[in-house]
Amino acid sequence: MPFDIILQTPDTNSDSMTALREAATRTTGAPAADLSATCCIVSGIDFPREDPRFAELAAAARGAGVDLAVVPSGMKLTDFKAFFFDMDSTFVNSETLDEMAAIEGLGKECAAITQAAMDGTLKDYAASLRARVKLLEGRSTRSIEMVWNNMRIFAGLEKLVGYVLGKGLRVYIVSSGFTLFTQRIVDKYALTGTCSNVIEIEGDHFTGNVSGPAFPPFNGRILDARGKLEFVTATMADLDATPRESVCFGDGSNDVKMLSAAGLAIGNHPKPILRPHCNLPLEFMTYESVLNLFADVRAELEAA
Repeated sequence: MPFDIILQTPDTNSDSMTALREAATRTTGAPAADLSATCCIVSGIDFPREDPRFAELAAAARGAGVDLAVVPSGMKLTDFKAFFFDMDSTFVNSETLDEMAAIEGLGKECAAITQAAMDGTLKDYAASLRARVKLLEGRSTRSIEMVWNNMRIFAGLEKLVGYVLGKGLRVYIVSSGFTLFTQRIVDKYALTGTCSNVIEIEGDHFTGNVSGPAFPPFNGRILDARGKLEFVTATMADLDATPRESVCFGDGSNDVKMLSAAGLAIGNHPKPILRPHCNLPLEFMTYESVLNLFADVRAELEAA
């Protein structure tokens, strides 16, 4: 299947886009067309993505502060029915459990486990989550409001989500974090729904226990990488579609399965273990740049 390469940079004064445009043309043998001063596209490439020249081009782009996306030729937003976002370090610029632990003076212990889980060096995610939550046993829930009040979403995300929802697509938060945060995000930004874990609270203290979503097929099973994919698959089936008609966003090892199944996979500053599974490792541009990946959206924005 032919595909397109889309190059974007936030630096309007940089010569890097000119150099990369020329490099992309040399690599692919196809001309590069400017979409704007900071975005260009090389269309209709028909040789394998596994060709080592692509890796060289991607490395050059990253070194020059340019985001490089590889997508099916002519891909449209209308090819998709739903967007799925991980929460921590993907939708919000924080690791909520680490921050709650830090408020209670347990930050280093919790962050070390989180890092190992996201890097993929700690394989049993459910066990890692239980171990982190156990650190909070008997601690005050005051950290919930403190973390929520300091929580920020990534730049450009509100515009991206608003546009997608306005076109009738569904938008979900699917997170191994906690419903007490994901549901607030869904309510605040008028998203479609969420699937996440539940941290147990008694009175105004954490019990140290955590469970998965109460509804089938989880029935309390911790939501991990497999569970995220299960939710995406089941939700898309309800929409009479497959995961290939979804756009999935993540940052770490827990997102590999759902991004690998998606029709479009976007990593937000992805960990090395996730990067190979991404159509776009988003590292320099803001989230609204994702709209430039869709041919119909580009046409609409150009005509506006």
